Amino acid sequence: MFDRKFYDNYKVNVTYHNALQFMSGLSKKKVIQLLLSKGIESFITPDNVTINRMSGDRVEEYSDNRIVGNMLVRINSQCCSFSKSPGYYYLYPIHETELNNTGFTGDDLVEWIKWLNDANMGYEYYYLGVQDNITEFDNRLQGTHTIMKGNNDNSFHWVLVPAFGDNASAKIPYLHWISLRWMINTTVREPKSVVKSYPNIVRAAKMFNEDYGISKIRSLFYANIAAPYYSYYSIFHSDNMYSMPDNKPDVHINSATFKKLLNCSATNMNNTMVVSQMYSLVFKNLGVSKLMAPYDVSILHNLFAKGDYEGFISHIRKSYLLIKRKKNVRKTKKQPINK
Repeated sequence: MFDRKFYDNYKVNVTYHNALQFMSGLSKKKVIQLLLSKGIESFITPDNVTINRMSGDRVEEYSDNRIVGNMLVRINSQCCSFSKSPGYYYLYPIHETELNNTGFTGDDLVEWIKWLNDANMGYEYYYLGVQDNITEFDNRLQGTHTIMKGNNDNSFHWVLVPAFGDNASAKIPYLHWISLRWMINTTVREPKSVVKSYPNIVRAAKMFNEDYGISKIRSLFYANIAAPYYSYYSIFHSDNMYSMPDNKPDVHINSATFKKLLNCSATNMNNTMVVSQMYSLVFKNLGVSKLMAPYDVSILHNLFAKGDYEGFISHIRKSYLLIKRKKNVRKTKKQPINK
């Protein structure tokens, strides 16, 4: 069980993420099988590499049981655009030192991705275990991986996010990226006394689920509105909610509705569930009922900051319950009176 300490003081400020991405003509099942059986280094290393003496171009040849296509290496990336290509496989290396910096361990990482996989929200992570840093990273990672300075341990936890197909929404692989990096990313935008860092989302989600019996999907939504987090890497524009209370998401939708909204290309990740007149017709065409967010976000932030988690949950529940009661009153008034 994760600890329940919500804080923002870390020894090292980590704002980046590292990744390998590639495309393959092999089936997803085959790719995963080979990654597990061969190991990442062996799986992605070409059988033959030739250099054209005239142009200097590098030509890599793979046998039939290797990847197909170029291997793209992301070092210390802060831009999220690379993670929005659903036709790619993504390999994310996370070092124990990065996890320890935010109070987590490798066991916590495994527990977190399993928790998300079991939430029935569309997450699909594969943990590939601890493997040594691979050749593709060696030359570029040294000297740039600030948290690794003075640490000779070159092994990483590797997490695979599979390709979902070119027809899938870009929000699906992106959601996997941000939810994973919450464990290690410490980005906090000013004012730091108000805006919180992402590891708090992980702890809050686990707390609401395990300590208060809230469903996993709802716990994750509750955690995202518990405090203002830098909006770029949270599910909602949560820091904007602090200054624009009308820009709020419907946190009482179910898994089926969330998956529909997640696959809708008309919205981006941050406004997928935000109550908006602009997208009301889009949601209606998806067969999604009108979104509602009746809670007061400033009240929620204050309750969470004080540690009144029961009051936090109660405020959300009562606000939605009030809507249901109003709907029932209207229906009752419309019913004919039998004499």
